[in-house]
Amino acid sequence: MSCVSTDPTLTSRTESFDGTFTLSCLTPVFTGPTTLTFHWNNGKTSTASGKFTASSTGGDVLSIFRGTATAGEFQGDTVETVLDVAQPSMQQCLRPGGVTQETGVYTASFQKL
Repeated sequence: MSCVSTDPTLTSRTESFDGTFTLSCLTPVFTGPTTLTFHWNNGKTSTASGKFTASSTGGDVLSIFRGTATAGEFQGDTVETVLDVAQPSMQQCLRPGGVTQETGVYTASFQKL
């Protein structure tokens, strides 16, 4: 994933998620407290603690994380991630194996208070 930063050494990141949740066609998004870890291309990490909320409008599902960077790069910044995905159709849910992946638009931002 590409990124824009005031730190010119940052050009990309990956993320890991620490939480326990169950997803299904009836509950396609996770809500609740969690910890996200951002792994930056410069070898540093950021740990953010916060909560996911979700809403559905028409065929779109928005999953929004809001929290604070509690350790590492950007410690103390507010963190927000937004995932906008199309809600799975019931036909996908009824296939053997169900829905196996989702795609959508994802953004993450860190901001000083």
